[in-house]
Amino acid sequence: MNIRKSILLRVRIAFLAFLIFGLAIAFRIFNLQVLEVEQWKKKDPIDRLEKDLKTRGILSQDIIDEMKTDMEKRIAAEMKMAEEDPWPGEEHLGLNDVYAPAT
Repeated sequence: MNIRKSILLRVRIAFLAFLIFGLAIAFRIFNLQVLEVEQWKKKDPIDRLEKDLKTRGILSQDIIDEMKTDMEKRIAAEMKMAEEDPWPGEEHLGLNDVYAPAT
């Protein structure tokens, strides 16, 4: 085999290796984003507990909706408070007791 054919063969092998590697990465990303998400949604402990409590008659859909709206209101109120709160000063950051007094 002459040098030209040898180089072309190595380039083709390298190209195929990169192509296969890229396809493997693309498949893994697809698998993570589409297939595994659906599998984990089925295993969600909150949804499973909610369904279990419904089947036992402990919770009704009205109570669940009321709890969700209450949580959303509380979260919105806490977010608003956090956004309106000023940044803490240096006295709240604990800079004086980490290693040595701050100068």
